[in-house]
Amino acid sequence: MNNDYILSLKDKRWFRKRKVIIKRDNNKCTVCGTSKNLQVHHTYYYKNPIKPWLYPNKSMLTVCKDCHEKYHKHNENEYIKNPPLKKYIPIDREILAKQNYYEIEYICKKGGWGMRRFYADSEADALYKLRAKIKEVIKIKKLKNPIK
Repeated sequence: MNNDYILSLKDKRWFRKRKVIIKRDNNKCTVCGTSKNLQVHHTYYYKNPIKPWLYPNKSMLTVCKDCHEKYHKHNENEYIKNPPLKKYIPIDREILAKQNYYEIEYICKKGGWGMRRFYADSEADALYKLRAKIKEVIKIKKLKNPIK
């Protein structure tokens, strides 16, 4: 396992997903039935890696530490082709025609620069949608709505 993957197992999104899987499996190892030292086992990985919490729930099992170690001692990880990206979702043009279209340039919280264009009801709504990424706004401008 690479370092990025190991670090991602400490992410709160993984802890939430892990909790869901363990609860689904009645807080017991699906192999031996114990409720001690529970872990979540991925039954496969994608050839192009994604974050562990993004895998479908059906691809994971609750196992105890002993059963998990036994499995990996005697089996190799299975790698499968990534599923295709979701197809185009039709947009309700009437709703978008009523909204404003904004372009926002900003400095990212993690460093660097970003620019996004999207629909929003107001400037404040546009900034709210980007609140997790923005450290400082460089420029915000209202553009002509391309749907109108």
